[in-house]
Amino acid sequence: MKNPLRRLAVTALLAVCPALAMAADLDGARLSALWGVPFAGILLSIALLPLLTPAFWHRHYGKLAAGWAVLALAPIALGYGAGDVRAVTYEYGNAFLVVAGLLNLLVVIDAYDIALGRK
Repeated sequence: MKNPLRRLAVTALLAVCPALAMAADLDGARLSALWGVPFAGILLSIALLPLLTPAFWHRHYGKLAAGWAVLALAPIALGYGAGDVRAVTYEYGNAFLVVAGLLNLLVVIDAYDIALGRK
């Protein structure tokens, strides 16, 4: 799609018809609190394991992250279908990018304050 007008038309069509964009139809209100366990687990793993068991963490952090991801995505795939997994991971990816961008902004602001001698 080299034509910018065509790209704009496709974007507008997907914005007006979210079903075409394959937006998630997984209703979060139907999910129990147990769905938060993998999220809390990965956060606690990232926060605590490098401090408590640094050698283990540095050798196996990828496997631990993959394990938490499987614990989160496998039940969705089995219970709701693979289409919902794709939609949910897409939405988590977008949320991750927004949070990562905001954290990078904070780092830039702190670096600027340090350069000015405010910190």
